[in-house]
Amino acid sequence: MKDENGTGQLNLHGFNVESKEHISYTDQFTGINAKVIKLSPSKNQAVVGLNHRNPHFHDLYLLDLNSGNLSILLQNDSYAKFLVSDDLEVILKMKINENGSWTVFLKNDEVFLNLTPEEAF
Repeated sequence: MKDENGTGQLNLHGFNVESKEHISYTDQFTGINAKVIKLSPSKNQAVVGLNHRNPHFHDLYLLDLNSGNLSILLQNDSYAKFLVSDDLEVILKMKINENGSWTVFLKNDEVFLNLTPEEAF
């Protein structure tokens, strides 16, 4: 993660330890805040969040760390957090409601759990 020019906007970079090559995974986007959601323990892949489409929500992408290829996993217009498995599958999606409560959804959008504002805190 690199803050570009002190803007608070984070781009995602990598470094090949064998070739010493710098890889910028998100240079094609401007004004984004990237975040790493989950690194695979067995593949050279990661699930990353990019907010280039909507500054309030991060869409989820599968990132191939070798090629830099990004493929969309989930277009997101409402979820604040995600739980992703070691196989890079979305397990849970969490939405923060206006009153501060949270609703936790399974990957099929079925409600899994409701948390009061106090419980969510």
